[in-house]
Amino acid sequence: SQEGQGSLAGQQSHADQGSQEGQGSQAGQQSLGDQQSAALSGGPTLKGEAGKVVGAGGVQENSSGQAAKGAGVEDGYSIPSGGLFEWVSCPHYLGEIVIYAGLAAVMWPSLNSCLMLLWVVVNLVLASQATQSWYMRRFPTTYPRHRQALVPYLF
Repeated sequence: SQEGQGSLAGQQSHADQGSQEGQGSQAGQQSLGDQQSAALSGGPTLKGEAGKVVGAGGVQENSSGQAAKGAGVEDGYSIPSGGLFEWVSCPHYLGEIVIYAGLAAVMWPSLNSCLMLLWVVVNLVLASQATQSWYMRRFPTTYPRHRQALVPYLF
């Protein structure tokens, strides 16, 4: 509290003394902006790489949706196949998780982004289990038994 008052008093005295110190602080702000610009235009950064992950997740989500070709048609419903549908029942959910994981990485260390990711993961894990169960009930003889719900070879 006293340090804050001391710096406030110091800022007021600098303003009262003249504009040289004020110009110095503005120059410091400009150089900070220059540093940020240089960092953005420079080499790879963690946030930049995380952005690529977000983009890759979106591409995966779109391509898995386009790859869903019907097989085993029953009452208008079919078993999706092609792409990641060969390994998991819900590759679009996996793509969503990848997108939100990338977003959480970009926003790190935000607690809100971590909670958002946790919510999405829990929600989509439960939804993928329900979807997997539905497919197995709907297509008891034709649904591929090796197909996992969400993550290939794991879950």
